[in-house]
Amino acid sequence: MDLQGNLFRWAAAQPALTGAVIFCLGLVYAFAGFRLFRFLLSVTCAGLGWLVGVVAAEMAHLTPELVGVSGLLGAGLGVAISIYREKPALFATAMATWGALAWYLALQLGLPRLTVFVLGGIGAGLGGLFSLLAYRGMRVVLSTLQGAVLLVVGWVSLSSSIAPSIGSTFRQWAGSQSLLVPVFLVMLFVTGYSFQAMRERGDIKSGA
Repeated sequence: MDLQGNLFRWAAAQPALTGAVIFCLGLVYAFAGFRLFRFLLSVTCAGLGWLVGVVAAEMAHLTPELVGVSGLLGAGLGVAISIYREKPALFATAMATWGALAWYLALQLGLPRLTVFVLGGIGAGLGGLFSLLAYRGMRVVLSTLQGAVLLVVGWVSLSSSIAPSIGSTFRQWAGSQSLLVPVFLVMLFVTGYSFQAMRERGDIKSGA
């Protein structure tokens, strides 16, 4: 149930190059998501499909080789859906993103296990609903949310590789202050969303 701790431990164990890739991808998601939405949606669907394939294979107790194959098949299916069925792909990724963030926030608040899953389900439902009601706006919101998460994970990975004392201190603070990372995520989201919304409005042209 320690989602943040497990994710940060994984990020801290990665080489600096991986951290740089994650951080740069987060910048693209957070500040240029609406311009590269189709490509980023394919990347997101590939990651989501890979995760679903791996989890399904693990639950079926398949061999490690088949787990990898299942992950690749899931990633390929995710990309295919994002290319040929954009709206259902956005619906699925919105549900997954909002549900995961609601679940994470409930964990950070120390709520009971049942409440955590209920809030995760509510978050997933709201994400799917908003993707249907406000498709254009959700493209910006979704990419910015995902970018904020990638920026934090990339920062943990980079700082742990390049400046271990800084990375270790940040992880200790994040572990002792349950709302530290959520506050950072909100700040990054507000910054990225404001930038994207401003640039998107600036792309609207009228007249002859």
